[in-house]
Amino acid sequence: MAINNILKIIDEHKDSISIIALSLVSSHFSHYYDVIKLREICKQYQIYLFIDLAHSLGAVPINLTELDVDAAYMSSSKYLNSGPGCVGAIYINPRYKNVRPGLRGWFGTDRKVLTMQELKYSPSNEGLKRFQISGYDPIQLVRFDASLSYFVEAKM
Repeated sequence: MAINNILKIIDEHKDSISIIALSLVSSHFSHYYDVIKLREICKQYQIYLFIDLAHSLGAVPINLTELDVDAAYMSSSKYLNSGPGCVGAIYINPRYKNVRPGLRGWFGTDRKVLTMQELKYSPSNEGLKRFQISGYDPIQLVRFDASLSYFVEAKM
């Protein structure tokens, strides 16, 4: 779907939209969406913009600071060659560093009380670390690291 069609739909339904989630690159058409243009209309209508990087991470240059989206989510399994079930991540724009996360995971807890295993959630005071919901599997990261080494070698 062309960006102008998406912008038209947003304009028509702006009062009933609160979040837009869109792939940076269309998996069906290999189309790179104009996120800057989309971001501007989302800001105008106070709509949150989330970008799916599953079909672009490792395939096209991405600068989330420049795109200035509200959030992005990603997987390393496709173009970063780490395979199914490997590293995934969510990017939260730093402007939301003081917002309480909706996912109150173990690792989002204040590190000082993390091991006390209290039922009460104490959000980390370390900015965006409050959004961390789990740890990583070191075995999975070996595959991921091996794949990334080729990107480094190719100066990508």
